[in-house]
Parts: sequence; C-alpha cells; structure tokens
Amino acid sequence: MKDLHFLKPLPVKHKIRLGPNRDSGYVVYGRILKETDVLLTYGVGWEVSFEEDFNNVTSSKVLMFDPTMFGKYLIDARALGRLLITFRIKNSIYYLRRAWIAWRKMNQLKKRHIYFINEGVDTEPSARYDTMQHHLDRFHLYDKQVLLKMDIEGKEYSIWEQDISYKLLTNVNQILIEFHDIKNLFRRFKKIIEKLRVNYELVHIHGNNWGQAFYLYGILDAEGNDIALPDTLELTFVRKDRISPEDVLETASYPVSGLDYPNNPYLPDHSMDFVNRL
Repeated sequence: MKDLHFLKPLPVKHKIRLGPNRDSGYVVYGRILKETDVLLTYGVGWEVSFEEDFNNVTSSKVLMFDPTMFGKYLIDARALGRLLITFRIKNSIYYLRRAWIAWRKMNQLKKRHIYFINEGVDTEPSARYDTMQHHLDRFHLYDKQVLLKMDIEGKEYSIWEQDISYKLLTNVNQILIEFHDIKNLFRRFKKIIEKLRVNYELVHIHGNNWGQAFYLYGILDAEGNDIALPDTLELTFVRKDRISPEDVLETASYPVSGLDYPNNPYLPDHSMDFVNRL
C-alpha cells in the first residue's frame, strides 16, 4: 500500500457524459458506445436519465435492476388496506397516484426497450436478489456486447471479491462502478481495482462530493504532499483491447471541464489532480 498508482487513469479522447449534470450522470468512452448491445444497470432509483441517454444514442436494450423502489409488487395491498380502514383517504390517493405514475413511467420506458426488473444483485440468490451470473444466463447476454453500470451502496465489494465476477466479463466492454466507504475499506478497494485493471484500463475517475474526502497519511504524491481521497469514487473502466491507440492522451486533469459536475451542485467538486502527480 505504498502508493496510489492503481488509481492513475489512462487519459483518452472521445469520452462523453450520459445522464444529468449532477448525481447519476457518468462519463463513458463514447467510441465503442454504438457497438454496445445492452446496458446492464444495478442500482437506479427513479433517476434513469443515464439509461435513457444510452438508449437515445445507441437504440440498444437497457436492463435496470433495483429491489429498493417498492415492495414485491408495485401496490402493496396490505399497506393500502391499512390506509383505507383508518380513513386516511388523502394518503390512499397519494399512494395510488405514486404507483400509477411509476407504472406509467415503466411502461413508457418499456416501449423503448428499457426494462425495469424489481430485483437486485448479490453473491447468492435470495427472495428479491440474484447473482450476476444468473442474470446473464436468464437474459441471454453472453453473446452480447455489454456495458455494466453498478451503484449498489457498498455491496459492490462482495460482488467483486468473488472470482466468478471476473470470469463473467468476457463480453463486457465497459464498466462503471461507484465505490463507497473507501476510507474504511481501502485495502479491499485497492485489491479489486488492481484485479479489474488486469484486463481493463481505468479511463476516468471522479469523486462524489456527497461524501467527504479523507487524508491518506503516509501515502504522498510526487511532490511529497499528503493526498486527500474522496470517500466515494465513480470509476470508468474500458476493456484494453477496445481502446483505440490514437485516442490515448499524454495527460488530463480531473475533474474534466465539460464532462464532470458536482454530484451535489451546492458544494465544490473534489479535486482529483493528485492522480497526475503519482
């Protein structure tokens, strides 16, 4: 753990931003975007601008997995019943209206081949979770070029600590992962990034300013300064054999003007310029 060279990106041209200029937007390598058959997203919430932008650019299918949006069903009959028998009519109407809006949105997206699956990813199957391997099998993705996006609030560690996860990446040309709680999980984080970088280049790095930065005392940049590392990082990986040599740049500053924006627009973005001094 002597340095942070594992976090030094390979600067490349032809990166674009998909999604909003705030939280939920991500930077991707645009050159191979139209060659991508499917976007596989884990963790979306109701902000699906990234997925819609991907579909607009590529016309390709999107599979969005998230078990946190509502219960097993869009309308929980028991919850609605409790509201009705206690005469909370306004609450009942509000509940039904929200469910109707969600149903309408999901059906509008489905017409564009953007599908919501009320299920999450985990290392073992359970009630509303399944493994990445089973998802690739179930949706017949092994012969497709896949962009994998993952923002699962800390569960990413257990997923990427499984050897099987790396064996599933043969047809994954690009990976977007948001890593959380890096301050407390730094060693685990470092091992995962180093393993991913065997076959992928890290081409973009951005600090999520909803989280704080922390000092890595004892790890210095080339000028001898302590490094402040954001506790939450958004990372873009591209398969090494998919990067055009003519796209490689000598250097880049992070955040990148015109591509990166603060996740929290009311706070300044985290500076990541230390990566150029590694």
